[in-house]
Amino acid sequence: MFWKDDYEISILPVFADIARAWNDGEFPLLSPYSWVCGNLAGEFQYGVFSIFINALIICVWKFPLTFPQQAAALSIAHIAVLSGGAFLLARGRNLSVPLSIFVALVASLNGWIICWGASDWFGALGAFAWLPWAWWAAEQTLDATRSRWRFLWPAPFVYLLITGGFPYTILMLLFVYIWLALRTIFERQAIDPDRSNQSPGHSLNRFHLHQLTRIGPLSIGVALGMGLAAPAWLALLDYVR
Repeated sequence: MFWKDDYEISILPVFADIARAWNDGEFPLLSPYSWVCGNLAGEFQYGVFSIFINALIICVWKFPLTFPQQAAALSIAHIAVLSGGAFLLARGRNLSVPLSIFVALVASLNGWIICWGASDWFGALGAFAWLPWAWWAAEQTLDATRSRWRFLWPAPFVYLLITGGFPYTILMLLFVYIWLALRTIFERQAIDPDRSNQSPGHSLNRFHLHQLTRIGPLSIGVALGMGLAAPAWLALLDYVR
């Protein structure tokens, strides 16, 4: 089920080569053995710069599994990550535990994930698994009641999503973050009685300035995540240039 089409002829053989490189004490940037491609770093969809994917490959290849079993292990691990993120995101909206479990099941076991991402084009699953986590982290960052270090929340998840290997998921995250930022900027707040005697123009300017500063931590977190993922997207830009 988890080993067909592109996963069978392209992606899993490269993962086997990545496991071989780590076993030989090499960083899997170039491969003299792969008939698919020699420049592993330039092939964005393989997730060469993802710590999670590399660690998972190393662990899975330590067991005497067949190719279909290895493919299933990699996909199931990412499905578990996706379901956990969807559950956490749903709970953040005050949904009950049963409803949150339902959201997690729909997010991780829908047709697009099972019939394509988990069984054909692994990069789609490898990146999408981190989308709910990055969404949840952004909402935590935009919560002004949290600590001043809240800007760190999005960084690891933005990094893992970008290095997951699917550009369209990056666009999805971009749309989500733009929507969250606009919602925060134009969010209506109660009028402060202490400032009721100020002129309307002055109060409006202060309001917009305050709202813009609220998205500052999110911007910093996204920048940190993009910085961590720079080897992946810079290699891609250099490859397509």
